[in-house]
Amino acid sequence: MKYRKSRISINEQIALLTEYRGLKCSDQSELERALVEVGHYRLSAYWFPYKTKCKSGITIFREGTTFETIIYTYEFDRALRQLMFDAVGRIEIYLRSRIAYLASEERGPFCYPDVAITRLNSACPSRFAPRWATQPSLAAPPIRCSHPS
Repeated sequence: MKYRKSRISINEQIALLTEYRGLKCSDQSELERALVEVGHYRLSAYWFPYKTKCKSGITIFREGTTFETIIYTYEFDRALRQLMFDAVGRIEIYLRSRIAYLASEERGPFCYPDVAITRLNSACPSRFAPRWATQPSLAAPPIRCSHPS
């Protein structure tokens, strides 16, 4: 099956979205910037919930849908994703630190070259978990998040 859609320019994308599909946009330069920097395909995931089919079967934006609403949704998702990656990164570093501490306690400060010790396998959790639970100094501190108010 051959793909039937052809490439269209940024200006043609703007016209398609605003004139033919009904997207309201108070600042077309911002829409152009978003299409250049983020891309039509990625943004389409954020405007999908705001679309509907008209009687002729063409997909259009729901009445009153604005570009500002769509870009706000995109920015919210981007900020949430950054918070999640930050939290996962902190957890990863914490786990590495605890494993290194427990491994060095068990085998000495230069145990890392020993692949049998440093390679994670199914024995790792059972070997470290009992000591993790009994040593209060190894308890996970709360993750502190700061955000602009």
